[in-house]
Amino acid sequence: MAEETKKFLLNESNLEDILTYLEEVNSEYLIRENQKNSEASGLLSKFDEKESKAFNEFLESINGGDGSRISMDKGSCVIDIRETEALMMSIILENAYGENIESDILWDHAELSKSDDTYLLELVCSDYLDGEDILGKISFSTMSLNIQLYNYTLSVVSRGNSVPWDTLTGLLGEIEAKRSLGSEYINEKEEELLPLCNLELFRPSIFDTVEFDDSQYEKLTIYIERSNCQKLLPILDSIRKSETKKRRQKYIKEFKNEIIKFQYEPLWRSIFDDVKAAASEYPSKAEVLCEQVQLKDIRSVVSKKFFDAGFQGEYPHFRKMGSLDRLHLAEINGITYWVGYEKNMASYVDCMEFCYDGTLTLYFVIGIILLKPDKLDTFNKLDAFSGFFHDRARRTGKVLCGYIPKMLPDSSRDLGDLLETVSIAIKKSMFQKLSGSERKNLNKYDIDKKSILMIGLIWTIAGILYGFMMTVSFMIFELIVGLIDSSGSISEAWAFFIQTPWWIFFAGTSFGFGILMLIISLFAQRS
Repeated sequence: MAEETKKFLLNESNLEDILTYLEEVNSEYLIRENQKNSEASGLLSKFDEKESKAFNEFLESINGGDGSRISMDKGSCVIDIRETEALMMSIILENAYGENIESDILWDHAELSKSDDTYLLELVCSDYLDGEDILGKISFSTMSLNIQLYNYTLSVVSRGNSVPWDTLTGLLGEIEAKRSLGSEYINEKEEELLPLCNLELFRPSIFDTVEFDDSQYEKLTIYIERSNCQKLLPILDSIRKSETKKRRQKYIKEFKNEIIKFQYEPLWRSIFDDVKAAASEYPSKAEVLCEQVQLKDIRSVVSKKFFDAGFQGEYPHFRKMGSLDRLHLAEINGITYWVGYEKNMASYVDCMEFCYDGTLTLYFVIGIILLKPDKLDTFNKLDAFSGFFHDRARRTGKVLCGYIPKMLPDSSRDLGDLLETVSIAIKKSMFQKLSGSERKNLNKYDIDKKSILMIGLIWTIAGILYGFMMTVSFMIFELIVGLIDSSGSISEAWAFFIQTPWWIFFAGTSFGFGILMLIISLFAQRS
């Protein structure tokens, strides 16, 4: 902080004046940074437009508060600019010489200068603990832009309210992110999907900002007709023709409530399969960035756990047909149900590999479907995402996360946390009871425990109050009846009164009322 700013803040007591002064300081800072970025653009004029644009993006990001790590290796320097599940963009500085550059330092400020044909990048890492900044320098003469494309369908999964549609929206967003860099970074199949990339109609959280043009409408209509979901067409037309915001919101909400039903899974799968086919041309991000032997070991260990539990298929997709014995209390799409005694329980688990900043995280997408006898032929056609489509108490889904450390152990036997997550995924997919340690490590449960406990507490208190009121009422009633029956004899009425087991009456009415209302409350959540 500049000395002038310190003096002002120490001497000024008016909050409004302080805020005004800080806004002016911030504006001046932004103006200076914009000037520096403009000067940097001029210095980089000899490079390709995309290279210059990428380097300016790095400068704006690091000077805007986003830290950056830089690695040096044998006369070259790698600066990561952008990383998503679909791509990794970096700049490689050639003929580079670094001074005080370490890969584990998070740099938070950078300035570029030029002398003759040599560029100088000066870096600052603010040390807030010791109060002394770390300074670094990189001199270079040339640079190149490197963009690596990946198969994003193997790692993108949402944990939101509507997992299939949220995930699909994320995948389409990856295509749009690549297109923003240049049309050469998307293939023909992805280009055909572009009309759907900005379509916000699939986002459950957006109800009044949905806009779509003719190309988006036509593309969506093609998919709706292809998947035999024509019931959506009148709703889609109503959205386009609605003249008021209120009516538009009504039809948008109706559309969103429809597409999460199992009848419209074919529409989702039709688009999802096309996205998967388009992304299949690129390599897996985990296979490119992770150590191959360790990745192979992890996949082998995970597969073995599923096979030992009776699952079939191959990594990353596993499925099992079983039966559901006994009654289980489960939360399905936010509603509590009793489920049990089903002969055909299809369990699905899909493994998603999320790789970022040198770490690998496995997401387990769990789907459970209680198949009717006439639907057994669909067992091999469905997957874990199918469990998230609403079908009353016949489908449910869950997403679990298993973290793998950056420096993987040499022996896969040490992957205890991951293997425990796999065990949890297997048990969750079959409604099996978890052990104490598994319940402790699980962030979310099939049942909203707090909600159930709260309802139970409410009806426990209500039951006690009800039992107390009923007991007192019957005590008064019995005394009156006793007095009438004994012709006004208080001693006879009292003798009859104390023979009544009032504590049993109180416990019975309290318990009976509380349990009855708790059951009614649980079943009422289905409405």
